[in-house]
Amino acid sequence: MKTEKFIKKWEEDRKKGKKRYVLISAIMMGIATGIGYTIGRLAKGNFFDMFTEYYIYMHLAYFIGGFMGGTIGGIIRWQMNEEKYENLK
Repeated sequence: MKTEKFIKKWEEDRKKGKKRYVLISAIMMGIATGIGYTIGRLAKGNFFDMFTEYYIYMHLAYFIGGFMGGTIGGIIRWQMNEEKYENLK
């Protein structure tokens, strides 16, 4: 059942294209990294410091880092899923 589900899902993702798949992965990772950074700052109790110019740049830097990591991860995942799909089909 998992195999059939993977094949069906991957065929849908393939139709949408590699660029879109990688872009969505990158955006999701960037957002997750930014939210993680924000939660970490809030856990330390530095809520009001978060709106200073320095921390706004830090949020952006974490998003960009996550975006870059998500891009690399998306490309690697695409290739792995393609190989798995070809082996299963």
